[in-house]
Amino acid sequence: MDVASEIQKLRMDTVRRAPFYGDILVSLSFVEDSSVPTAVTDGLTVRYNPEFLGSMTPGERNYIIMHEVMHVLLRHPMRAKNRRMDIWNAAADYIVNSILDWDVRPVMRKVDIPFERPKDGLFAEVDRMQSAESLYDCILRDNPEPAEDGSLVGRTTYREGINGEKKIVAAPDNDLAKPAPMTRQQESLMEERTNALLRRAAKRGTGSFSVPPALAEILDTKKPDWRVLMRDFLDVEIKDDVSYATPERKYLHMDLILPGHPTEEEELEELWAFVDSSGSIGKERMDIFLTQLYRISKEFQCIINLCFWDTKVTDVYRKVRGEKNLLKCVPTHSGGTDINCIYDWIAANKVRPEVMLILTDGEFGPLDPKRFLPYLRRNTLLVLSEEIDPTDDMKRMGKVAWLKDNFIK
Repeated sequence: MDVASEIQKLRMDTVRRAPFYGDILVSLSFVEDSSVPTAVTDGLTVRYNPEFLGSMTPGERNYIIMHEVMHVLLRHPMRAKNRRMDIWNAAADYIVNSILDWDVRPVMRKVDIPFERPKDGLFAEVDRMQSAESLYDCILRDNPEPAEDGSLVGRTTYREGINGEKKIVAAPDNDLAKPAPMTRQQESLMEERTNALLRRAAKRGTGSFSVPPALAEILDTKKPDWRVLMRDFLDVEIKDDVSYATPERKYLHMDLILPGHPTEEEELEELWAFVDSSGSIGKERMDIFLTQLYRISKEFQCIINLCFWDTKVTDVYRKVRGEKNLLKCVPTHSGGTDINCIYDWIAANKVRPEVMLILTDGEFGPLDPKRFLPYLRRNTLLVLSEEIDPTDDMKRMGKVAWLKDNFIK
């Protein structure tokens, strides 16, 4: 079998039917290399064994090709640093395979491009927005020393900080070739090269399909106006019956994949807002938060349940409507910060928010997996008042937006 011709066929098929992936595939270099057991990438080139790929079904071959492509796009070879390569490769494979199963496979099947899991590989339920570095730490705890036979202790689940049952898995073939040592400037150039590839692919079009969240997150260098993000987030929640098959393309450069909006008028009944009232939040920020809540309330004709929190939820104002009533809501306590207190309060009071906003400066400790309520992620928008990069914990909580002073006129 001429594997090079099969790869070219995949390129042409995706260019016509799934242009986002097609643009990426035609931009990368694939090289035959019989010295490679399976396939490997150094972040620049994908080298493959033609006998190995030739023995696979078309669907399995396409899966393996896209597996290596995802390693390139997520820069897994460069991010390995001095980590144990067997553990790093496993963490990267778990994440890549999850993206392929949940985001890429539905696209390929919809456009009639063969795409199926190979028989061998590392598969587990993982949070696709979790970083490979974070997952590496989880796997390393179960494998402090390399096993003599090269096997690994894996888990059935690595999700939201909750690890599933242990199982012994064969260590994956190392398909991440560590690149030659690079200076910081060279690493920055490599990162920009990858990001430029993604931006160009998104600009040329995604057809009727959205960009996988893990890739959408790194597409943009700009942080969105939080008012726009809030409005669109709420619009999605109240129009939950619409399809994601035709996303709003103007937001593809953000970590925001939105469906097209129907024309009918609908209303959001209630919104839960948890406002950080700790010592690091000044009066100006508090006034901005309350002003924006008023605007959201007015635009969507919704009732707001307003809760102030620091190390615990201290003040709760239920069913608030209108500017005058919102301005009467004031916190009575200002102390430290513990984001977990929000989830404690929700669980204790058996509240099920339809839409939940958390407004904070981001200065809070880690999420406690035993207290965090993962099901709320879909309903949550976390608004940060400072220009900081979101942590893994912030991404787990929900969509992230940033408050900028010049947004408030």
